[in-house]
Amino acid sequence: MNANTPNSRRDSRSNHPDEIYSETAATLQPTNMTYDVRYVRRSDYIHAIVTGKNSRENFLRYTDDVLGECQRTQCRRILIEDKLAGPRMSEFEIFLVVTEASRRSLGFYDALAFVDEQIGEARYFAETVAVNRGIPIAVIQDVAQAEQWLLSPDPSARHE
Repeated sequence: MNANTPNSRRDSRSNHPDEIYSETAATLQPTNMTYDVRYVRRSDYIHAIVTGKNSRENFLRYTDDVLGECQRTQCRRILIEDKLAGPRMSEFEIFLVVTEASRRSLGFYDALAFVDEQIGEARYFAETVAVNRGIPIAVIQDVAQAEQWLLSPDPSARHE
């Protein structure tokens, strides 16, 4: 069936390179769980840009949403750019949310690049927690470096 015929079904979020589409959770969640995820489909991975309020609830919810999108599109490489605003989580909170998010996504991702320009030194702790739970992740403070790691021949190798 031709994609231009009236009876054809075409997902508006198809797998075309550099396609941009959004999922907004802010209108669906209680006020303490307000965020937006914008997806940019690249040829080899999905770039998810998350904005909104920084909280444990938002982190867990958006990581579930991103996992669901990756499963739906069968894309096993993801770059998550966390731009949540507000106070950063404590190391204990980071441990809790990374442990839970890792449990939920274990075995799915081939590579997960996580960018948070505000995370600072806690990035090493967050990455170690996730790696120790079997997640092939690099927590990086720069999108260009994250893309480079994500597209490397062996993204499971530790980055600098």
